[in-house]
Amino acid sequence: MLILKNKTKLILFLSGVLIFLIHQIIFLSYLDFEKHHFDFQSVLSRLIFGKIWFFKNGLDVPWFTPHVCCGLPLYSNPESEFYSPVQFLFLFLKPLTTFKVIFFLYSLIGFCGFFLVLRNIFKLSNNASLIGSTIFLFNHCFAFHYLSGHIAWGLYYIVPFFFFLCALSLNNQNKISSLFLISCAGLIFATIMHSGGTRIVIEILIFVFFLTVLHLINFKNFKIIFHVSVAVLIGLMISSSKIYAGWSFVGELERDVSVLYFKSIRHFISVFFDFFFLSPREAIGNDVAKFDVLLSIEELSFNLSIVPLIILVIYLRSVPEITKDKFKLLFSSVLLIAVFVLILLNFSNTFLGSLVGKIPFMTTDWLSLRKLTPFILLFSILTAMMFDKISFKKYNLITFLFISIIIIQNISFDRNKLNKIFRYSELDILLNYNVTKDNVDDFKIEKVLSIVNDETSYSRPYEHHYFLNNRSIQYCYFPILGYDLKLLKPIVSKIKFNEYKIYDGTEENNTTTLNIEKKLKLRFYQGDPLLVINENLNFINPSCYLNPEGNNCEKNFLFKVDQKDELIKFLNYEPFEFKHLKLQIFFNYLSIFTLIFIFTIFFFWTIYRIKKNPSNKY
Repeated sequence: MLILKNKTKLILFLSGVLIFLIHQIIFLSYLDFEKHHFDFQSVLSRLIFGKIWFFKNGLDVPWFTPHVCCGLPLYSNPESEFYSPVQFLFLFLKPLTTFKVIFFLYSLIGFCGFFLVLRNIFKLSNNASLIGSTIFLFNHCFAFHYLSGHIAWGLYYIVPFFFFLCALSLNNQNKISSLFLISCAGLIFATIMHSGGTRIVIEILIFVFFLTVLHLINFKNFKIIFHVSVAVLIGLMISSSKIYAGWSFVGELERDVSVLYFKSIRHFISVFFDFFFLSPREAIGNDVAKFDVLLSIEELSFNLSIVPLIILVIYLRSVPEITKDKFKLLFSSVLLIAVFVLILLNFSNTFLGSLVGKIPFMTTDWLSLRKLTPFILLFSILTAMMFDKISFKKYNLITFLFISIIIIQNISFDRNKLNKIFRYSELDILLNYNVTKDNVDDFKIEKVLSIVNDETSYSRPYEHHYFLNNRSIQYCYFPILGYDLKLLKPIVSKIKFNEYKIYDGTEENNTTTLNIEKKLKLRFYQGDPLLVINENLNFINPSCYLNPEGNNCEKNFLFKVDQKDELIKFLNYEPFEFKHLKLQIFFNYLSIFTLIFIFTIFFFWTIYRIKKNPSNKY
């Protein structure tokens, strides 16, 4: 019996390893494509800046960055990741290697964490847990977004492991160990926030909500609410400085988001099944009421495979008995209401559809489809639960068949749908540039730069690499400021230029690569950041984005003449003095004290474990 049990565990382990390796082979190969999605330029330039900043200033908070847009908030950017494993690995590894390692780790934590939640927390069978975790692992939404440069989407993989620690603390009879597990979960939540998760904090909290409600339905233990709430609270307190900074930045922007909405329930249902279970569409223009920005495949594929639908049909054929347990019915209703709320957010003619625009961080997101992301977790769990209740004669064979369908559906996916959006080669400059301790002092901003082409007479925002040549470009790709740069233009239009050059694509040493194939003439305008203009200097004071009144920014966002020393520090990638909002100061201290408190808990837990289990020296 023991041999049989160990053999089953070995087969399960090897199956999991094989599934995970196939997943990595399929998705990581996209990063080896010769060109990349232009969204990678934002994260690449941020990480390179983070490396420069770390070599010059250590762990000092990088509140602002001069490298693009003539000065921007960095720490306040909800997507920034200076205090994260991504930035840490970027200090030592090449950029592409860093992205591959992080994707590997996110996927591994997601696959194992989801399996542990299903197997150890919800007590499902090994087969059901393996199917559920495979569906969760292979979903297109997390992977395609990550591969397109939205690396924060990879953080969704970590949420199940966070919940696993919370639920594990519930089952632990030792209060000290339970507190340790909750603290670990809180630290993981804070890491998610500091790794770009501030951008998707609402969706992450919905993930946690779904897991908590499902736990309540299955085990009727209200303590799970307390344990999860404490862990989330610890995470929010540790990261409160960054969350409030991001909140105040986004709030000051007052961005008018043109949100995409569906025309009707019929159109939504049609698209919904294609997105989640069948072949994703490349266009949905006929199904939506608003369509201002071109959508690409990473936004249109949540693909979980057809397996959840097959299992649902088989489950319903057995006519499952509807529970009469009032407790389960109550919280099942809560779950259904939450599902309908997320669906209704995709329609502009609903109260919820209009209300969502007022939620912090949701206002930076014009695509209502992203609010369906929590369904990936919900459908994966429910599929595993249904499979667990179905009686199959050849259980292992059916499990193998369903997992094979998931893998085959992913292998047969038309790679050109994703490859064709990877068409920007100028990222090679960022990917291949190496910042070291020896050359870090060479980095400084000496010129402001604007580039205009003859075809559109529009200053191009897709050139982030010029900071490597000590120039800060006037217009940068920063979607929070609007895809059309509507919010950025009035701010940076104050910048003056006194040098002019025309480039027609014939100079071999010019690093500009966009539109060369069109042979367009490019007009280069350069200026001196220290140029005096009506008692102002020629560079943006980014503290004005956060606290315009406190930093004397009523008329414009430019540095003042009496702030020349501060500007010189900023241009040399050094911190400068500015005035915080009062609440920002409070949250800065709250983050520090909470982190110290958590590490104090870790210290005393370690002492407790040593005293409880002293090493046997004899």
